[in-house]
Amino acid sequence: MRIFLGAFATSSFSSQPSCAPSAMRRFALRTTLVLYAALLIAPLGALLPGNEWALSVAASAVGAVVGTVATDARDPETFVHTAPRGLAGVLLPLAWLVPAVTRAESVVSVFVSPWFLGSIAALAWFVALLLGHEVRQHRLQERLTTVVSFEAGPPENVRRQTKYAVGVFLAATTAIVVAVVLIGGDAEPTSFVWLPAMLAVWLSLFTDQKQSVEITDEGIFAQRTLHDWETIDGYERGDDALEITRTDWYRATMRFDPHHIDDIDAVTDALDRYV
Repeated sequence: MRIFLGAFATSSFSSQPSCAPSAMRRFALRTTLVLYAALLIAPLGALLPGNEWALSVAASAVGAVVGTVATDARDPETFVHTAPRGLAGVLLPLAWLVPAVTRAESVVSVFVSPWFLGSIAALAWFVALLLGHEVRQHRLQERLTTVVSFEAGPPENVRRQTKYAVGVFLAATTAIVVAVVLIGGDAEPTSFVWLPAMLAVWLSLFTDQKQSVEITDEGIFAQRTLHDWETIDGYERGDDALEITRTDWYRATMRFDPHHIDDIDAVTDALDRYV
């Protein structure tokens, strides 16, 4: 059961998130792992006598079957759960680059070979790592008991400093561009096509970016990550900021604008339970 104390509610009620997003994530993860297995095993066919591409395709089909059976027997997220597995999953396909280079007759043949095709599995593994993290975090969020939730951005002074820094950088960049055009005189207009593309970045930095935060029985869930209570040292509530400090020096302090939080007392009461 999840209990929410939001902007307009102070009473508890049960809420169960939809299973559809979780099922879609697991399906995408399973598909990525099957693709990984197919690409990883494909170069083995080239070791056999005969047409290396035809044999590689056959080996790829075998790999897809192995991946399908493996992900059906076990939860797909367990394959990418630990750091050793994550590292091994990257290094294994990259080993195919050795025969791709040593057996190549030209630069082009390095990339047009079953060996290079097998090394591409490393990219599929990176995607699987991201999807696995999403699946685990979503499952974790489903079993958490949320005491209070809120949305808030950084304190006003932090937002103001960020805007100043962005404004100075934008002014300096504009000055450099103008100087290059006036002094050089031969600058191509296409040299500055990246400036309009940065408009979305400027706008996002100048707008108030709020994040969803949940105070749960196991920790603080923010930015799709659970911060265990063991990593929380304490909090300080001020007129300008709500600061949640961490136990380790390398862990960033969480800072929120208290004016964004509708029921700040409910948040501090929840923090007092566990901190």
